[in-house]
Amino acid sequence: MSVAKGCLGTFGGLVLFFIGLPLLVLFIGMVKAVDNDRDVPPAAVQSETGSAVDLGAAVSAAKAGRMREYKRVQQALAARGYDPGPVDGELGPKTKAAIADFQRANWLEATGFPDPRTRELLGLR
Repeated sequence: MSVAKGCLGTFGGLVLFFIGLPLLVLFIGMVKAVDNDRDVPPAAVQSETGSAVDLGAAVSAAKAGRMREYKRVQQALAARGYDPGPVDGELGPKTKAAIADFQRANWLEATGFPDPRTRELLGLR
């Protein structure tokens, strides 16, 4: 048993040296990078022009765009006789089921998500 323990100890030391050391160096580099960016608010990042960009606003804008697109998909499905549920911009279970039904009816893979080909067939491109 002591021989196995000794081999495992050597192996563990090699793992620590070859994997742990580079991770430690990477972590130290990340800490230094964060320390150098103290003038940037935590909810913002530097854009390519050097100005701060609010991530919360960017995420909200992206979500609003997705919701508008989902509403258009829901309206197009309803106009074609599919029941996407309430036209609320949410990709809920009824909307996914209606999309999948539309995809099957048009010989597409029934993923339940409004991919580019599905949007095109719905007349949304």
